[in-house]
Amino acid sequence: AVRAKAAAALTKLEHRVEFSSVVVSGSGSTKLSAQGFLAGHPVVLAIDKHTVATLTANSSGTVHFTIKPVALGLGRGKHAVTLSSMLITSTGSFRVS
Repeated sequence: AVRAKAAAALTKLEHRVEFSSVVVSGSGSTKLSAQGFLAGHPVVLAIDKHTVATLTANSSGTVHFTIKPVALGLGRGKHAVTLSSMLITSTGSFRVS
Protein backbone atom coordinates (compact mmCIF):
# COMPACT_ATOMS: atom_id res chain seq x y z
CA ALA A 1 0.00 0.00 0.00
CA VAL A 2 2.84 2.40 0.83
CA ARG A 3 4.57 1.68 -2.48
CA ALA A 4 1.35 2.29 -4.39
CA LYS A 5 0.92 5.67 -2.66
CA ALA A 6 4.51 6.62 -3.43
CA ALA A 7 4.13 5.56 -7.08
CA ALA A 8 0.95 7.63 -7.41
CA ALA A 9 2.68 10.68 -5.90
CA LEU A 10 5.64 10.32 -8.27
CA THR A 11 3.34 9.97 -11.27
CA LYS A 12 1.81 13.35 -10.41
CA LEU A 13 5.29 14.89 -10.57
CA GLU A 14 6.11 13.59 -14.06
CA HIS A 15 7.46 16.45 -16.11
CA ARG A 16 6.16 17.16 -19.56
CA VAL A 17 6.61 20.28 -21.68
CA GLU A 18 4.37 20.56 -24.74
CA PHE A 19 3.97 23.19 -27.45
CA SER A 20 0.92 23.68 -29.67
CA SER A 21 3.47 23.90 -32.50
CA VAL A 22 7.20 23.21 -32.31
CA VAL A 23 7.79 25.30 -35.46
CA VAL A 24 6.35 28.81 -35.43
CA SER A 25 6.68 31.82 -37.71
CA GLY A 26 8.28 34.93 -36.29
CA SER A 27 4.93 36.73 -36.27
CA GLY A 28 3.00 33.71 -34.99
CA SER A 29 2.75 32.11 -31.58
CA THR A 30 2.89 28.76 -29.84
CA LYS A 31 1.16 27.77 -26.63
CA LEU A 32 3.34 26.16 -24.00
CA SER A 33 1.87 23.77 -21.44
CA ALA A 34 3.99 22.06 -18.79
CA GLN A 35 3.03 19.80 -15.94
CA GLY A 36 4.67 18.21 -12.94
CA PHE A 37 5.14 21.25 -10.73
CA LEU A 38 3.98 21.75 -7.16
CA ALA A 39 0.51 23.29 -7.12
CA GLY A 40 0.42 26.98 -6.18
CA HIS A 41 4.18 27.46 -6.44
CA PRO A 42 5.99 29.91 -8.73
CA VAL A 43 7.58 28.59 -11.92
CA VAL A 44 10.21 30.70 -13.69
CA LEU A 45 10.01 30.54 -17.49
CA ALA A 46 13.25 31.28 -19.34
CA ILE A 47 13.94 31.19 -23.06
CA ASP A 48 17.58 30.93 -24.11
CA LYS A 49 18.57 31.54 -20.45
CA HIS A 50 16.66 34.87 -20.29
CA THR A 51 13.80 35.05 -17.79
CA VAL A 52 10.53 35.76 -19.61
CA ALA A 53 7.91 35.33 -16.87
CA THR A 54 7.14 33.91 -13.47
CA LEU A 55 4.06 31.71 -13.62
CA THR A 56 2.08 30.00 -10.86
CA ALA A 57 1.33 26.29 -11.13
CA ASN A 58 -2.41 25.61 -10.99
CA SER A 59 -4.03 23.05 -8.66
CA SER A 60 -2.95 20.28 -11.06
CA GLY A 61 0.68 21.46 -11.08
CA THR A 62 0.39 22.76 -14.65
CA VAL A 63 1.47 26.09 -16.17
CA HIS A 64 0.48 27.66 -19.49
CA PHE A 65 2.07 30.49 -21.48
CA THR A 66 1.72 31.82 -25.03
CA ILE A 67 5.10 32.44 -26.65
CA LYS A 68 5.11 35.20 -29.29
CA PRO A 69 8.58 35.33 -30.89
CA VAL A 70 8.20 38.87 -32.29
CA ALA A 71 7.18 40.24 -28.87
CA LEU A 72 10.17 38.54 -27.24
CA GLY A 73 12.64 39.55 -29.95
CA LEU A 74 13.37 35.94 -30.87
CA GLY A 75 15.02 35.42 -34.23
CA ARG A 76 15.02 32.42 -36.53
CA GLY A 77 16.35 29.13 -35.23
CA LYS A 78 15.99 26.83 -32.27
CA HIS A 79 15.17 28.25 -28.84
CA ALA A 80 15.58 26.46 -25.51
CA VAL A 81 12.84 26.77 -22.87
CA THR A 82 13.54 26.15 -19.20
CA LEU A 83 10.89 26.02 -16.47
CA SER A 84 12.24 26.04 -12.92
CA SER A 85 10.43 25.73 -9.61
CA MET A 86 12.02 24.74 -6.31
CA LEU A 87 13.85 21.47 -7.07
CA ILE A 88 12.02 20.82 -10.35
CA THR A 89 13.39 21.86 -13.73
CA SER A 90 11.80 20.97 -17.08
CA THR A 91 13.12 21.80 -20.53
CA GLY A 92 11.85 21.87 -24.09
CA SER A 93 12.54 23.63 -27.34
CA PHE A 94 10.81 25.14 -30.35
CA ARG A 95 11.98 26.62 -33.64
CA VAL A 96 11.20 29.96 -35.23
CA SER A 97 11.03 29.70 -39.03
